[in-house]
Amino acid sequence: MLNRMNFILPLLIFVLVTVIVVPPAYAKVLTFDIDKHTFYVAGDTITFSGTSDTAYDIISIVIYEPPDDKGNKKLVTAKGTIAGSDKKFEESIQITSGVFKKHGIYSATAFLEKGQPFEEGLKVLFDFSVDGSPVVPSAYVIPIELKSINDLTTNEETKLAFTAALVNSYRGNETLSFSLGNNFPTGASIDPKSGAFSWTPTESQGPGSYTFDIVVKAGKAEDRETLTITVNEVADIPKVEPKPTPQPEPEPESNVPDFVDPKKGAQYYLDRYNNEKSYKAWFDTNFPDYTIEEAIELAIPGSFSEPEPPKNIAPFVDPNQDPQYYIDRYNNEPSYKAWFDKSFPDQTIYEAVGVEPPKTGICGTGTTFVNGVCVTNSKGGGCLIATAAYGSEMSQQVQFLREMRDNTVLGTDSGSSFMETFNSIYYSFSPTIADWERESPIFKNAVRIAITPLLTSLSILNVVDIDSEEEMLGYGIGIILLNLGMYLVGPAFAVVKVRKYLIK
Repeated sequence: MLNRMNFILPLLIFVLVTVIVVPPAYAKVLTFDIDKHTFYVAGDTITFSGTSDTAYDIISIVIYEPPDDKGNKKLVTAKGTIAGSDKKFEESIQITSGVFKKHGIYSATAFLEKGQPFEEGLKVLFDFSVDGSPVVPSAYVIPIELKSINDLTTNEETKLAFTAALVNSYRGNETLSFSLGNNFPTGASIDPKSGAFSWTPTESQGPGSYTFDIVVKAGKAEDRETLTITVNEVADIPKVEPKPTPQPEPEPESNVPDFVDPKKGAQYYLDRYNNEKSYKAWFDTNFPDYTIEEAIELAIPGSFSEPEPPKNIAPFVDPNQDPQYYIDRYNNEPSYKAWFDKSFPDQTIYEAVGVEPPKTGICGTGTTFVNGVCVTNSKGGGCLIATAAYGSEMSQQVQFLREMRDNTVLGTDSGSSFMETFNSIYYSFSPTIADWERESPIFKNAVRIAITPLLTSLSILNVVDIDSEEEMLGYGIGIILLNLGMYLVGPAFAVVKVRKYLIK
């Protein structure tokens, strides 16, 4: 009997460790902005807000005044705030004339105090007016600059094309618009969105030079680049009639659509088919035996899966109520369970409330999940904890332990890896002990008594609010230490005391 009991203590320690999760190792500020995009004056309150990718971290907000003639900037003020549980932060700063002294554009940078350098923080600009007049230039007119365009030369009847581009990518909210100005030649055009310029000089336009501007605008911001194009005259050259070349016989085309590129995605081809008449006509002509959906499905299987069938929710279920409320009542109230089984004999409680039933339990080999609890199979093997708890009030505590594992531990990569290792060790001896419990009711009661403190300590997690992985880690370590005290430190202390007493 003593040898059998020696299996229990290592088992309890393994079960407790499954609640430990690992917090993220690095975090940073994701968004950062201010409350308004006009200039501020003394007496105003500027409110900064943003988000971080972790909760409860300290965010520093540092404000610098406009640079002087040498580019040097002085620190105005620095504030600290803490991201909430929703990973959002907000900090308000009162603008006073004694602190904000310069008329111009100020910069504010937000970064995490631990783990994110100042240089990697997010920056916003804002205007401060000393006398109430607008700040010029303003932080809200983002300057734009065209790349330099060299003068070009072309011939009559020869197409000239190039694309105007900015020196730096434009990150403002205004729409970029390209145009031609200052006596541009007839026939020249530029795409207002892409900046693609195109011109084919006619015979009458050569020889000659044409000077005009390429203009780009974004709201109030504007830049232009002056360009000169020289058109050369081309002497008449006798045209030589090309000799006809024999055309090869066309190869038979395959009637299987193989033009779909999976990298472009299904929506790309659907949009072209629905929006481009020429593309639709080409497809319908070349692949009359296929729909566009069938052609896409050949290259990208699963693009058009069947919609999920509607769930058959029982009429007594309140859509505003958490489905777990009904599951808990079914598992904990015998009268409620009897009423449900009688009224809805063709449905399980999970089908009635519209959720998927749990696919795993706290126990594995030798046990079965029935009506929300773990029960042992009638023949051989099984989980020693479920076997001991079967037929007693402990079965609900075992079910709670299973839910903690499924909803918390298995939700992390480290927890899943640990459970694989734990299960391989645990189920190497658990079925044997479970068989001993079935053979000896006395031994089964002894195991039940031994696991009572463990299950009781785990019930602590049922009365605390756990909103983060850090909290889960803290409570998990606390419960582990509590059980080590109950199962190791306490008995060891008692043995020492008894031994001293016997020696005396």
